[in-house]
Amino acid sequence: MGFEWIKVENFRCLNHLHIEQLGQVNLITGRNSVGKSYLLEALELCGAEATLATLLRQMAERGQLAQAPERTGGLRSFGELPRHRFDTLFYGWPADLAPVEATLAADRGQATLALALCQSHGLDGPEEDLRICLTRNGHAFSLGLFERDPVAAALRGELLSLAPRGDHADGSTICSRWRLSDPDLERLAKTWEKVALLPAANAVLGILRLACPELTGIQFAESPSGRREPQVELRDVAKPVPLGSAGDGVRSLLAAAIALATAEGGVLLLDGVGAGLHYSVHCALWPMICATARDLNIQVFATTHDWDCVLAFRQALAADPAVQGCLHRLQALPEAVLATTFDEQRLAASTDRDLELR
Repeated sequence: MGFEWIKVENFRCLNHLHIEQLGQVNLITGRNSVGKSYLLEALELCGAEATLATLLRQMAERGQLAQAPERTGGLRSFGELPRHRFDTLFYGWPADLAPVEATLAADRGQATLALALCQSHGLDGPEEDLRICLTRNGHAFSLGLFERDPVAAALRGELLSLAPRGDHADGSTICSRWRLSDPDLERLAKTWEKVALLPAANAVLGILRLACPELTGIQFAESPSGRREPQVELRDVAKPVPLGSAGDGVRSLLAAAIALATAEGGVLLLDGVGAGLHYSVHCALWPMICATARDLNIQVFATTHDWDCVLAFRQALAADPAVQGCLHRLQALPEAVLATTFDEQRLAASTDRDLELR
C-alpha cells in the first residue's frame, strides 16, 4: 500500500528523524518549525514519480527560487549563491563549499540529495559548475545551476521527462502533496475537471457541505486577472458566488476534498488540515477521510496544530476499527527530531487525560 516507516537525515530542519511505525491514516503534530511540512516533502521525494521538478516546486512554494542564477566566478560559499537558496535544503544551511548530502529513506522508496561545486570543461578551459543531484530508487537526476534557469525548466515541466513515468515495478508509491492553507488554484481547477462528471464529484460536494450546507454546486471561472477562481452555487442564490463568500476554511476544505477524490491507491499528503474550520466540521470530516482511505486504499498523512482536529481524529479511529491510524508528535532535540507515535489505544488514553499532543 504505502509507507511502513520513514527515516530522514540532514534534510531541511530534520537533522535526524526516524518514525518506525506508520499507519494508513497519520496525523502529524508538533510546534512551529519542528519540520511537519518538511516531513511531507521528504515523503513526496520518496514517491514513485518524484523528479528534480518536484524538488524545485517545493522550493518555489517557499520563495526559495527567484530569477535565473548568474554564472559566478570565485564562489566561496553556498551563502553567496545568487538568489536561489539551495543551501536551505540541508540541515544547518551549510556555508562552506564542502559537498553536502541529505538522505530520505522509506521501505518503499529512497532518495538522496546532494549539492556540490564541480569543475567542468568549457570552451575557454575549466569552469566552476554548481550541481544539485537527486537520486531516487536508482534513478539519478542532475542539474547544473549555473547553466540554465531551473525555475523556467520546472514551469515548463521539461524536467518531468527525466523520470520514468507510470513504471512502479520497484514497488514505490505515487505521492500527492497539497498545501491546504494556500492551494494552487490552477491545480485545483485541472484536478476538478477530471472528476466533475464522475461519482467522485458528489463526494467532493458532500465534504464541502460540512461547512456550507447551502452549497449545490461548484465551478471554476476565469477572473479578470486570467486565473481560474472557484465559484460555488448556493441554494436560493441566482448566480454563482466566489468561494470565499461561503466562509473561512472552505477553500482548504475544497482542496482536501478534491485531493481525497483523486488519490486512489496512492499516498496523500495534506499540509495544514482543518485550518479555519469549526470543531463540528472536524468531527464530520475525519470519518469521511478514514472511510475514503479505507475504500480507495489511500495512505493519508496530515499535519495540524488544532486540538479539535486531534480529538476528531481520535473519535474517527475509534468508530472505524478497520482503519489503522497513528498520531506522530514531533519534538526538536539538539541531536535529532524525536517522533513519539500514538496508536489508537495510546491516543485515546492520552486525550482522556488531556495530555498535550500538539
